[in-house]
Amino acid sequence: MLPRVPSFAKSDFFSERLSAAGIRDLLASIELAGGVHNGPAGGGAAIAFDALGGAVNRVKPQATAFVHRNALWGAQYSTSWTAGSSRGVPQAHAWLRSAYAKVHPHADGQAYQNYIDPDLKNWRQAYYGANYARLARIKKRYDPANLFSFPQSITA
Repeated sequence: MLPRVPSFAKSDFFSERLSAAGIRDLLASIELAGGVHNGPAGGGAAIAFDALGGAVNRVKPQATAFVHRNALWGAQYSTSWTAGSSRGVPQAHAWLRSAYAKVHPHADGQAYQNYIDPDLKNWRQAYYGANYARLARIKKRYDPANLFSFPQSITA
């Protein structure tokens, strides 16, 4: 059995090269990540990048639930900490929100639906774009009792 690793994540997609200002904001955020979890809480903080384009972008945005077919790359902002420990969690959340606030203005406004972000206000558009209405119809057909339900789940 693998241990549970509590975490908090956000994401962005980018369809253009990052500007010099965006690179500075990104590097400043990464430099601050090292100080997030020094101590007994363990864990870490990171920004990971996923290259897109190519074959990913040859699929039409409406063909799947993944609408982000114009993106060149994605960023995953994440923190984690030792299960059962609350020390360091406020600092982890503060770093994540700060890094996202610095880099997000350079992004497209889209987010990856597998990194549920409780702070995201316009999540339907950010996760699914124009696909949301179709996905809601599918949800109504295959999950009429709304078994798969959580605060940012697709609703029929």
